[in-house]
Amino acid sequence: MAVEALYQVTKTLQWEEKEPPRYRFRFRDIRFLRALVLEEDEPATYTLSLTPVRGGSIRDWFEFRVCSTKESVYTEHCTGLITVESDYDDKLAPSGSLEPLQLATPASTIYKAVRESGYNYGPCFQKHLLFEATMGKTESRSTVAMDPPPSTYEQSFYPVHPSCIDACFYIGILAISKGDIPLVGAVHVPQILSSLVIPMRRDQPAEAIALSSARFLGIGREDLHRNYGSDLSLYDPRDGSLILEMEGLTTRDIETSEEEGSKHLFTHLAWEADLSVLLSAPEHKLRQFLRDTGKTTQDLIDLVAHKNPTLKVLELNLSPKDTSSLWVQDKPNPIRAAASHYTFAVSDPITLVTAQGLYSAQAPSAQFALLDVIKTDAIVPGVKFDLVIIKALESVDVTSRDRVLASVATSVESGGIVMAVGHSIPLATLGSAQPLDDNVSVVQVQTAEKVQVPLPTASFISLTGTVHEASSRILGRIVQSGWNIQKPADPTTITTGQVVLVLDELVSPIMVHPDPKQWDTMKHLIRNQCKVLWVTSGAHMTVTNPNAAAISGFFRSIRAEEGVRLVNLDVEQPTGDATGLAIVSCLEILRQPETSAQLESEFVERGGVVHVSRLLPDWEITKLQGHHPSDRKTEVLDIHASETIINMGAERLGDMDSIHYHELTAEPTPLEEGYVEVEVYAAGLNYKDVVVTMGIVPGDERELGGEAAGIITKVSPAVTWLRVGQRVVVFTPATVSNRVRARAARVHAIPDWMSFEEAATLCCVYLTSIYSLFDMADVKAGKTVLIHSAAGGVGIASMQLAQYAGAEVSSSDAGLPYYALQNQLNVVLCF
Repeated sequence: MAVEALYQVTKTLQWEEKEPPRYRFRFRDIRFLRALVLEEDEPATYTLSLTPVRGGSIRDWFEFRVCSTKESVYTEHCTGLITVESDYDDKLAPSGSLEPLQLATPASTIYKAVRESGYNYGPCFQKHLLFEATMGKTESRSTVAMDPPPSTYEQSFYPVHPSCIDACFYIGILAISKGDIPLVGAVHVPQILSSLVIPMRRDQPAEAIALSSARFLGIGREDLHRNYGSDLSLYDPRDGSLILEMEGLTTRDIETSEEEGSKHLFTHLAWEADLSVLLSAPEHKLRQFLRDTGKTTQDLIDLVAHKNPTLKVLELNLSPKDTSSLWVQDKPNPIRAAASHYTFAVSDPITLVTAQGLYSAQAPSAQFALLDVIKTDAIVPGVKFDLVIIKALESVDVTSRDRVLASVATSVESGGIVMAVGHSIPLATLGSAQPLDDNVSVVQVQTAEKVQVPLPTASFISLTGTVHEASSRILGRIVQSGWNIQKPADPTTITTGQVVLVLDELVSPIMVHPDPKQWDTMKHLIRNQCKVLWVTSGAHMTVTNPNAAAISGFFRSIRAEEGVRLVNLDVEQPTGDATGLAIVSCLEILRQPETSAQLESEFVERGGVVHVSRLLPDWEITKLQGHHPSDRKTEVLDIHASETIINMGAERLGDMDSIHYHELTAEPTPLEEGYVEVEVYAAGLNYKDVVVTMGIVPGDERELGGEAAGIITKVSPAVTWLRVGQRVVVFTPATVSNRVRARAARVHAIPDWMSFEEAATLCCVYLTSIYSLFDMADVKAGKTVLIHSAAGGVGIASMQLAQYAGAEVSSSDAGLPYYALQNQLNVVLCF
């Protein structure tokens, strides 16, 4: 747009309709402020203004502005300067740059890769054909198609088509990646272009050679694209003449990722004792387990929730004034969070209201019911509970207690757990109760009768064809427990629905490399819907034999696809009484009818106790998904007590909320030669730190602060004029920290009468003023100095230094009161 406008103006006013034989257009200081989006359905006005800015003996410059007006909103999109040149020297391609590309990559693969980053180039804008780059270098070459894209309407003439210029922009950005395709994340869009030269050419080649390079601007972080400038030249491969030259292209980052709703929830595998197996043991094994492991009543409740995470819980307080709760806890408990229902019941209305106020926040979906001790009906009509907690802190009426127990009997699910805590609450009417310590007893209610088999039978097979000594001992222990073990000579004779026991992997894994015969046996068992118990050793929890875990993944796939009853049991030792008892327990589970919607299929025996696993949320890892520092775990600590250097910086450019303290290194590092380490007691934070953090000016947002004062803690041997314990001022980046390391030349001693706070404000403002007044302006006695914005730090420092040099000082800052300037600094105030 600007080229066409200047061409028409120059041809009419300067050339008098006669073009010179050669000329070119030169742009300067182009700024891309906002994207210009053309939408057909929304009416808008787009304008280009061309204004002369100054004339000269060589060329006349014009300022151009591209703007739009949409719904009465005026937006400026692009500004810059443009001129036309007719007297210039031709530039030819460097020697060897027009040779065929070496080991070139098709540009189509690059366009496909960067599409995930947000560079959605359409077919008409994919002008690059081949791309040549060397990993680690900021120079590259590519071939560019120069033909204009197809169009339904007749197109205007362009010295270089806009689609080709757009392709050159991107290849300049790609040079910053040092031969590597930019990773998925931020998109780098043009921000400033220092210079652009477009010679007028009527004849363009079909393909051109692009040479691109990038350079670090010297300010800010070297690992960020925005701190680099890229250059590109486009040449005609036929004669090496220049087609386009671009210099000083800088970019800015824009985020392209959209909010995807809820984040992925990471989980971890948690093993706990199977409460049902403990309760079904002939002896009171649960009591012994709780004693051996030191588990409390709260841990016992967690075991119930671990066995049935989506359980329904009823908590009854028989003491009318008791508002306490064993289920609801102050801290979140992940194993209890999946409970589908919770009801708190007590007979006193005031106590009920108080409990509701206490626990509504911790249990938002909780229900609160008034306990009627006269009736024996279900406590909550239509709801069967998996866990009932009955608590009595004091003696209760026997009649009321019995009526409550009768209500509990009608309110508990088959296989549910009833736990009594406190004064004597007999649970014998509900089932075989087990007394525990601390006045706690527990019972598993069985309202449905178990299937009694006169002589349970299981078929033992060996896929390897060898019965090891460990297997023989275990089989003897199983027979002693009342099982009939059959040993078919041919596994293919096993009929549908039989219980099958496999003990081969107690000795060595076979599912890592099964042979065809073993595969055929496995297929026969699965085809006949056999109930298989596969025993391994050391495959889970405390893993000693990871290869044995292969069968677990195989069984999971079969269960998901075919619904076959396949059970894994991993034992601690290949032999022993604990191993035999665990196998018997799993066989008992296998022979029961499949009435439960949630069947256990993976068990682990450790220490004679059978465990089951559950997937619990891992909130620590889940929080690490967030890119914002507020999503991460924070710690409150004394940074001066840390052995490593901790400084303050911004995680995200333009986000003040992302400013945080972070460690530079995980471990302490030795002091470099010629450096001094200073414990920081005061640090200066200047306006530059604000504008760097906001991305207004270039800089390293991770290193905030440029001046500090403190006490020297370490000195390298080469530094002899400074000593440990000396009070100093430091002028170096990243001073908002616990300690700072700087070259000795940037450290200066301060007198004892000067505070750390005063010293920390000296360096930036006074060094800036000294350089401006004495190095640049050569201020001497008798001169007059006019200081703008004298109310700031640099302004006040400049006034003091100029007065010290004997100059007459005037200020244009009306923000300072006149009496302050007149009485304190003796400054003439100008308005």
